[in-house]
Amino acid sequence: MLKEYFENILKNYKAGDTTEASFYVVLQKFIESFAQTQKINLTITPQPKRGESGIPDFVIRKGKELIGYIEAKDIGKDLESIEFTEQIEKYKNNFDNFILTNYFDFWLWRGKEQKWVMKVRASKGELLVLKNGQVPPLINEKELGDLLNTFLNFNIPERKTAKLLAKDLASKARLIPSYIIEELNDGEQAEIVRIYEAFKHFLIADLSKEQFADIYSQTIAYGLFMARLQHKGSGFNRFLAQQYLPKTITVLKDTFSLISGTSLPNSLNWIIDDIATILAYCDIDKIKSDLKEKTGGNDPLIHFYETFLKEYNPKEKKHRGVYYTPLPIVSYITRSINLLLKEKFGKTLGFADSTVTILDPASGTLTFPANAIEIAENEIAQSKQAGSWLDLVKSHILKDFYAFELLMAPYIIGHLKAFLLLENLGYKMQDNDRFNLFLTNSLDFEQHEQSNLPGFPFALTEESKNALEVKNQKKILVVMGNPPYSGISRNTGNWILEKIKDYKLVAGKPLGERNPKWLQDDYVKFFRFAQWKIEQADQGILGFITNHAWLDNPTFRGMRYSLIQTFDEIYILNLHGNFKKKEKTPQGKKDENVFDIQQGVSIALMVKCPQRNKPTIKYLDLWGLREEKYNFLETRNIKNTKWQDLEPKEPYYFLIARNPKGEKDYEKFISVAEIFPVHSVGIVTARDNFVIDSNKEGLKARIDILRSSRETDELIKQNYGLRDKLTFLTKARRQIQELNIADYENCFTKILYRPFDERWIFYHSSIIERTREEVMNNMLKPNLGLIFHKREELDLPYTHFLVTENICEHGLLSGKTTCYEAPLYLYSQNFYGSSKPKTKLPAGVMMLFDAPREEEKKPNIKPEIIQKLCETYKQEVSAEDIFYYIYGVLYSNVYRQKYNEFLKIDFPKAPFTTEPKLFFAIAKIGKDLTDLHLLKSLKLEKPTAKFPKSTSSVLKNGLVEKRNYQPQQKRIYINDEQYFEGIEADVWHYHIGGYQILDKWLKDRVGKRLSFEEVGHYLKIITVLQNTINLQKKVDELYPEIEKNLMQLP
Repeated sequence: MLKEYFENILKNYKAGDTTEASFYVVLQKFIESFAQTQKINLTITPQPKRGESGIPDFVIRKGKELIGYIEAKDIGKDLESIEFTEQIEKYKNNFDNFILTNYFDFWLWRGKEQKWVMKVRASKGELLVLKNGQVPPLINEKELGDLLNTFLNFNIPERKTAKLLAKDLASKARLIPSYIIEELNDGEQAEIVRIYEAFKHFLIADLSKEQFADIYSQTIAYGLFMARLQHKGSGFNRFLAQQYLPKTITVLKDTFSLISGTSLPNSLNWIIDDIATILAYCDIDKIKSDLKEKTGGNDPLIHFYETFLKEYNPKEKKHRGVYYTPLPIVSYITRSINLLLKEKFGKTLGFADSTVTILDPASGTLTFPANAIEIAENEIAQSKQAGSWLDLVKSHILKDFYAFELLMAPYIIGHLKAFLLLENLGYKMQDNDRFNLFLTNSLDFEQHEQSNLPGFPFALTEESKNALEVKNQKKILVVMGNPPYSGISRNTGNWILEKIKDYKLVAGKPLGERNPKWLQDDYVKFFRFAQWKIEQADQGILGFITNHAWLDNPTFRGMRYSLIQTFDEIYILNLHGNFKKKEKTPQGKKDENVFDIQQGVSIALMVKCPQRNKPTIKYLDLWGLREEKYNFLETRNIKNTKWQDLEPKEPYYFLIARNPKGEKDYEKFISVAEIFPVHSVGIVTARDNFVIDSNKEGLKARIDILRSSRETDELIKQNYGLRDKLTFLTKARRQIQELNIADYENCFTKILYRPFDERWIFYHSSIIERTREEVMNNMLKPNLGLIFHKREELDLPYTHFLVTENICEHGLLSGKTTCYEAPLYLYSQNFYGSSKPKTKLPAGVMMLFDAPREEEKKPNIKPEIIQKLCETYKQEVSAEDIFYYIYGVLYSNVYRQKYNEFLKIDFPKAPFTTEPKLFFAIAKIGKDLTDLHLLKSLKLEKPTAKFPKSTSSVLKNGLVEKRNYQPQQKRIYINDEQYFEGIEADVWHYHIGGYQILDKWLKDRVGKRLSFEEVGHYLKIITVLQNTINLQKKVDELYPEIEKNLMQLP
């Protein structure tokens, strides 16, 4: 038999066609003949080659049972050279039983062992022998027979657990997307194209082919799984799937018209058949039992889904986790709502009351409605109407419980969950039954035209029409769920954008925010949708778990105000866990998130009563480890939670607990933005690496290229990695070329880029995105500038103050928020010769420019403050005195700690004392701090640290390879041999803004060698920080006296 095989190989070879496909028939006949000798009834299906996705050449079955695959490469091809190619790796990762051959060598792969279990060479001489017109000599015939026997006698293991089945389904499903993309690109399979276009038109307008392929692949896997759960016995296949899908879920059923038909493309039918085979050979009764059994508060169907996603695409697992809300959270919300329905609305059976309507607008896998169903069943079971449960499901649960979901996979899982749950509770879904879970975007109110296309497009328009009816007309009493958090929202429809405008007003007045982008987050839009639905009914309950940023971020004050105006009772359970803010418990211990995400979350329960009452607002912080929070949520509800009363006040209407005494005191202070009327955010270049440099010569060389005409715009763009359009570059170069020599040279100036990190910048509007000229031009002359922030999101001590003599970059003190700069003096002529700033200045400042003289400067301080201080102290107070005093106060740790929470929400406020002696004492400390931070202090002549040794290698000397602080030795190692010595722990950990100063400075220089000057500069920074800490202790001793003698300023 093997001899005949090679004789046929020779015959084909002599015919002149030596491609891999030309020998398919020979290989197929050989395998079939071998199977006959073993009395194996074999079916070998060759797969047509098409595209780049890589379809295995043969699918092997015994009857309808899948055995494995064979991939044949060009005759005589070196298999070792291709075994790690993308195609073969894909097969190895997804196939349990697979042969790779070049017609001479046969390699057998087993997925369970994840290795080639047998490798056999069936001939020697190979191509050289064929070329000589001879039959290749046979070797290892018995070994080849053993390999084929092992391959053909493979049995698909029966999947007896839901977890194993989920893993196997995922391994097959992840092969599908590449084939779907090929079909879409070819356009030959009209049905797949129509389904894709329908998805884009009705659900996700910017849906890419890759995203659709992912959605459709999961739809196939879950649809087949759902059908298999209802198929009794063996013999399941894809052709049977459609008849088992609920007739009432037409979107799903019509999606499967292609899958269950005979027109499925060859590129897809083999893998879908394989999925069906896996499902056919699973213990479906055991798996159904697994899916119904709850242990430890876990939802087994969710674990099936999570396991599938983890195997299907591990990189997306974290993102996909948004579908799943931990059951303790769901339980707390639903049990609390059930109690509120009884107490506030007289619904004695809670969710089971036939007049209660509920909606989950972002249902994911239907966790919230499913929990409500279980609560309703329990209410009925404990009532005197236990016998009417089945009637209640038909007349109430299936009629009054609604849910919306945008994505197909969780939509299918949701329907599957409803089916399994109701079956477990005694109700068998009938042919005309369906749970009111609709495939729709909750925030889309567009009325789509009815599609005339049969199948999926028509079904989707019907689904959309029914969902729109619920959105517009159905009065909903309860809106609950876990809406998505997405700062970059795709929901930009006219309806929701119009509704969200209400959150941009406070008591009818605009927020005054330059860019309230956070109001565009999806969860905010779902809040607005839920609020609107309850306003429609003029009563109701809202229960959400969301991002907790809306509770205290000033941008959300309009949202908070609006919700307070709508609802009579608001309950906020702040679960914290904000990794981004580095939150810790009040005791300084670890605080964990209840989700696997970095953004902190909170539960909001809100009640709108039929009769409007004075709003009552309750609040509680829940800190600690995840399991501790879960235990709290599982054992508490809205009634036995120990709430704290809140009284939100204008202008921010915060919905968190704050220090009332501290807030009252802080309101007496005056904002630095009011003290220094002219201020702005730091400049934005949009191309830092090009226009900013620590080396002036290097920067000038780059800009000289722009100024010259030697290089083309395209070449400059490529060489420097600029992302700008060529039209921008052309315009910028022209403007730079038009500058005279003096003006051109003056554009090279110093900028404070990061703390204690001055660099050079080419400061010209042609190449700088935001120059902030009205403020920054004043810093091009001798001046002092106060650096501060308006707000900060990190949960760190507020330390966002610095001083400079130069312009500053907007990220100077933080990578999260933007810094502001206020110049101490305003010059009557700016850098370009204009006599007045380009923008309108606040009242009381424009007078400074009356009758300007060359180089005239005036203090950028509110005149009434100077006047009040002079009158109170009965002596002259200079602008510098005020500046230094403020700087001293802002560096008081007593001040910072006492008012930390208020410093983070708006411009910092400073207190002024009525005692002149105290004022000038603090101003003196402020002057010393200023000199230190400008690196002008005489104290820098005596460094507090040293850099004591060189390396054994000249090339490595001064090379920054790491930043390793050793507290016992008080050393910072920059490589294995060199270190800075004499650094106390509090100096190493010292922060200004969001940066740990000593670490940040070294981090920006990793991979570079420190020059002699840079080593000296770093020693100065260490000395600055040590002396700053000492001066802060002095100002802390004086600060409490300020508040004992507080001045009221105009």
